[in-house]
Amino acid sequence: MRQKTEHVDRLSKLPDSILTHILSFLPTRKAIQTSLLAKRYRNLWASVPVLDFHFHDSHPLDEYAEKRSCECEEKFVKFVDGVFEHREPLTLDALKLVLIDDNSDFAPATTWLDSAAMLKPKFLSAKILTEACTCCFEIPESVFTSESLQKLVLKLSFDSISPRYVNLPNLKMLSLSTVSIEDGAMEKLSSGLPLLEEMVLCNCILNSCSIYSSTMKRLVLDNCHSDITSPPDILISIPSLAFLKIHNCTVRKLKFKKLESLVKAQIHCTEFSNEEPLFLTGLLNVTSLKLVIPMV
Repeated sequence: MRQKTEHVDRLSKLPDSILTHILSFLPTRKAIQTSLLAKRYRNLWASVPVLDFHFHDSHPLDEYAEKRSCECEEKFVKFVDGVFEHREPLTLDALKLVLIDDNSDFAPATTWLDSAAMLKPKFLSAKILTEACTCCFEIPESVFTSESLQKLVLKLSFDSISPRYVNLPNLKMLSLSTVSIEDGAMEKLSSGLPLLEEMVLCNCILNSCSIYSSTMKRLVLDNCHSDITSPPDILISIPSLAFLKIHNCTVRKLKFKKLESLVKAQIHCTEFSNEEPLFLTGLLNVTSLKLVIPMV
C-alpha cells in the first residue's frame, strides 16, 4: 500500500527576517492580507522593511465618479494612516507611494512622507499626480535633509520644489519628473548632494538651470522647458561627468565648463539661440556626440 505523503509547511518555519524580506516584494495591502493565512503571519507585516502604497482609481467614469473617488480616498487615507500607526518603529529600506486621481486631495501625503523620512529609508519614490491638491501638498523638509536616502524619485503635478535647505549626504541618484524647479532650487540641490552620481530631470519646468557637481557621472535633461517668455540658460560644470543627455529641451544658451571626463553626449534642443556654437568647446573630449539644434 502507498504511504500517505505528509505535508510539511516549510515556509512557516523560515525565520522572520526571510519571511519579511519575501513580503517586502508585495504591495503593503497584500502583505497585510497574508496575516489571514496563519497565526505565524499575524504580525509579520508590521516588520516588513518596505512600504508600497498605490491608490488605484477603480471607480467608473460616470456622474458619480467624483463621489466614489472621495469614498475611495477616505478609505485609502485611513488605511495608510493605520499602517504608520501600527507598524513596528523599525527603519525602512524603501517607501513607494503612487497616488494618481484628478478628483482626490492627497494632502495627507505630506505627513506620510515626513513619517517615512523619520524611519531612515534608503529609497523613496513618490508619484503624486492630481489636480485637486496643488495648493495642499508639498514635499516636507525632512525629505531634503535625510541622511539615509540613497535614491530619491519624485513625480508631481508640476508642483514647485523650493526647499529652504538641502542636505542629502548619501544620495547617489535623483530623479525629478513633472516638477517646477524654482529659481535657486537647483543651486541648493547641487551643493547639498555631495555623493550624487546620477540626476534625471524629465518634463520639468526650468526657468534657470546651473548644475554643479564634483561626483556626478550621468545627467539627463528630457523635455524640460520654461514657463516664462524667455527660454532658460543652462550652465553645466561637472568635471566627473561621463554621460550627458539633453533631449527635446527649450534652451536660450548652453554653457559647458570643466567637462574633462565627458565621453558621450546627446544634445537635442527644440529652441536654441546661441549666436555662436561656443558651447562645443566644452565637448572636446567626447568620443560619441549626437547633436540636433534648429537652424537660425
